[in-house]
Amino acid sequence: NLYFCKIGRIASKKGYSISINYLKENRKQIKLLDGKDVDGMIVIGNVGKYQEIITEIQVKQIPCIAVNFSERQRSVGIPRIIYEGETAAYRAVSYLIEKGHTAIGCVASENPVICRGYQKALYENKIDFSDANLFQKDITTEEGAKELREWIGLKNTALLCEDEEKVICLYRILSEKGILVPDDISVIALKDSKYFELLEPPVTA
Repeated sequence: NLYFCKIGRIASKKGYSISINYLKENRKQIKLLDGKDVDGMIVIGNVGKYQEIITEIQVKQIPCIAVNFSERQRSVGIPRIIYEGETAAYRAVSYLIEKGHTAIGCVASENPVICRGYQKALYENKIDFSDANLFQKDITTEEGAKELREWIGLKNTALLCEDEEKVICLYRILSEKGILVPDDISVIALKDSKYFELLEPPVTA
């Protein structure tokens, strides 16, 4: 995972090592910390689901910070870094509209936050929204990629892509169909990635 790699590199420069655990809705995961020399914790995702575990971390007095991917997730009593997905989607689509695009598609997971930002930008610019312009299937699967090939035929002039995984899959399919970026279609990503520089042309993020 790109985010874990970046966190790991920065931690290593400071003399720390990273141990990754995937939380479940029980106490078994936090017991893994017993007897270990843990200087701090970073909890990534919907931390509201793990209030009991967060509380136990606080009882153990382990420094902890949460990274949320939605500004609408409730507070859990620890410091938070918030990725404002709705704002990012709104700004990305607004940028495409400023460049003259009105037929804008969105390739994202079933994330209501991103969809809200996408729709808000269209609404404020008096551009009709259509569910047909939203693609929310898993394009890393064979079935999802097949459906994406058909969906691209909707003739959008620009596409908003959620993350690097979807951008790379999208570029491959566009290349297969002979659709050129940016001559035939523009692509913008919500999250930046070092791998975007390897694409031709590089992706705006």
